[in-house]
Amino acid sequence: MSAPSRRGALCCRALWITALALLGVLAGGTVYGLLAKRAPARDAAAAPAGAGSPMHSESVFRGIGTIRVRSPEPEAAAVVVTITFPYRSADTAFAEELALKTGELRSLARDFFASFRPAALRAQDEPALKAALLARFNAALRLGQIERLDFGDFLVLE
Repeated sequence: MSAPSRRGALCCRALWITALALLGVLAGGTVYGLLAKRAPARDAAAAPAGAGSPMHSESVFRGIGTIRVRSPEPEAAAVVVTITFPYRSADTAFAEELALKTGELRSLARDFFASFRPAALRAQDEPALKAALLARFNAALRLGQIERLDFGDFLVLE
């Protein structure tokens, strides 16, 4: 046998051995997966109702992000606010509505803060601003309500 055909035969044999090894691993893994004892699935109804259960877990919605708005002239200033709020993560319909209306909520927040002059923003206390903005957000939502707004940053820059 010549050298080139011998190399070809060795390569072909190596490919066959590799293919058989892969098939063996796949078959072994399948048999192990079928025969291995599985951990019992957690029954959601049997789990105690509490803060840790999936039905009561909360997530934080950060989709609105940081809003940067210029206040009206003549006292031009910039308002920077980061808006977040908690919501029940088990309520998938409300979570989807929030995802769909993120742009609208950003626009509502932008228009809300743009309507204030800097002196008026400084005179307002943060809970009053949150309550007014919360009412606007909840008026735009249909499948659920936001209970509390949090401002990560709230700056009025001149």
